[in-house]
This record gives sequence, C-alpha cells and structure tokens, in this order.
Amino acid sequence: IELISKINELDVNSPEVIDVSNFDLSEITSLSGVFQYMNCKHIIGLDKWDVSNITDFGNVFAYCTDLEEVRGTEYWNMSNAQNCRSMFKNCISLTTINMSDWKLDKLRDADYMFFNCNKLVSIKGVDKLNNNHVQCNNTFSGCKYKPSWLINK
Repeated sequence: IELISKINELDVNSPEVIDVSNFDLSEITSLSGVFQYMNCKHIIGLDKWDVSNITDFGNVFAYCTDLEEVRGTEYWNMSNAQNCRSMFKNCISLTTINMSDWKLDKLRDADYMFFNCNKLVSIKGVDKLNNNHVQCNNTFSGCKYKPSWLINK
C-alpha cells in the first residue's frame, strides 16, 4: 500500500516518462496493481528494482493503455513469482516484452497475462509459459500475437 501511495504521488496525468528507480522494494512481497490504470507511455528505472522477494505480480501494468514500453523488467529476478495474472492486461499500446531471463519455476497463474494486448508483436522468452504447472487461461485472448506452442494445440 505504501509503494502504491508513493507511485500515486508522482505527477502522472499523462506524462511521457515516469522514473521509478528510487523505490525500495526490499520489504515488499506484492506488486499487485502498482501501475494499474496509469496514463504514461514509458516507465523507466524498473531495472533498478529488486523484485526477488515478490510473489504477486498480478495487474502490475493492467489497463495502462498508453504504455508503449516496459524497459527494465527483463532484468527482474522472477524466481519467487507465483502470480502474473493480468500483469499486462489491456496494455493496448505495448508492442514488445522481454521475459527471456525470467526464472518462472514457481509461477502458477498466468491467466489473462497479455489479454487484449492487441499491438503486441513480440514476447521474448514466452515459451516459459508453456509448462504444465502454469495456468494460462485466456493469456493471449484479444492478441494478434500467439506463440507457436499455443497455435499448435
């Protein structure tokens, strides 16, 4: 709640870029909804975040309809992530995601993760979701992008 309050204090009434590099996440286990509904095009400083204790990434960027780029999340230590439900849901301006270095061994829920991301053309590392222990209901519904392993099912 404290992190969401601090982020909500930022002037985000349609800025081009917001910088979140100075936030300390060492005591946090959930990022649920932290940027949800934010109207910005770019979020920078995410590469500075230590998310190794975070288990809940649900709705982190959900409904950020102007968000074009999420740079820095490719460096996140996702080894404790259990929930990525709706993480990028309705990010209708987002074109690429890089999750190739994410370790998702504990991930259980990826339902609606990229739901309605209709401009998404590339997700590096998406094959990590093709795993029996990861729930992927409607993960790519409303997307032009579909991973090959999903098309072939």
